[in-house]
Amino acid sequence: MAPVELAGAAAIVTGGASGIGAAVVDLLHEAGARVAVLDLRAGDGAGDLAVPCDVADEAQVVGAVARTAETFGGLDVAVLAAAVGGAAPVLRMTAEEWDRVQAVNLRGAFLSLRESARAMVASRRPGSIVAVTSVSGFLADRLMAHYCASKAGLAQLVRVAARSSAPRASA
Repeated sequence: MAPVELAGAAAIVTGGASGIGAAVVDLLHEAGARVAVLDLRAGDGAGDLAVPCDVADEAQVVGAVARTAETFGGLDVAVLAAAVGGAAPVLRMTAEEWDRVQAVNLRGAFLSLRESARAMVASRRPGSIVAVTSVSGFLADRLMAHYCASKAGLAQLVRVAARSSAPRASA
């Protein structure tokens, strides 16, 4: 399989300071992209631009994506990898724990997807957005109702966004 060529492409990776996100940052660099890491610990990432960002905070996401697009002269790729997990039986799970997982995994992905798509449309270049979901979005994992629900919601969000925005990139 031929490697992906992204020479000069501008990319964002949410959650890019660790785990899957950090691995994606490395792969994008290898493909020639300039990469902005949007993460609570952005300084820990290996990106070309480190932008501290809580993806659950709308103002922070709007600002981080705008800063990236301005710095890089547009946006071509967004990988939405920021996520949190946890384990608790439904009967003992607190609303705060439920809300924390939904805020990062689903709200954060929505905000990042929306702002990345807006930046791509504004730059008048075709772009790609990839959201990292999980098999847990399709299977029932004990003790992970909040995580499973967030990843199932993310999978559906991506389907709807692709259907509504891919033909004209104007969703």
